[in-house]
Amino acid sequence: MLSSENAPCCSIVCCTELPALLSAIALRRVLIAGWATDFCVDATVRSAVSRGHAVVVVGDAHTVGDRPHLDAASVIRHHNWIWANLISEHPIRVAGTAELLDEAARDLAELALALIRRFRWRRRRVPVVTAGGVFQASRRVRQGFERRVRQRAPLAEFTLLRRPAVEGALMLARKLAQA
Repeated sequence: MLSSENAPCCSIVCCTELPALLSAIALRRVLIAGWATDFCVDATVRSAVSRGHAVVVVGDAHTVGDRPHLDAASVIRHHNWIWANLISEHPIRVAGTAELLDEAARDLAELALALIRRFRWRRRRVPVVTAGGVFQASRRVRQGFERRVRQRAPLAEFTLLRRPAVEGALMLARKLAQA
């Protein structure tokens, strides 16, 4: 990749249209993973945090080959420590994949529960249709989501839709119309 000054660049944050896109969509945080922990990933982490983003490094989702003076596992461990302890105006957090998937399940469940509370469906049989990549790709997210929703809405009925999300919305509308 090349920066605007035609200088070589390792960071996707400084060498692409990504900064403008991130600003336009106003993300709460940026998750970073990738190859070349000690070059591209490190440069991207530092560029993103210096541009004001809250950064989450997926600590078990970046990698590197052995270096002449240090094995790959040590390079990864060292960089995870550096990022977690970096003094910065904006937060850098190092978290594992499992932890982030559990957080996704929690956050998605809270959204579903907000709707259930809003419509006073807590003590009613309510169909909950899950659709989309995160529910289809991650059993951990799907099961965590269902467990959390059931804790507060025990009559919820879950359906994993393996179709486009718009079909899920239509399916939910039909079920609600029949109730």
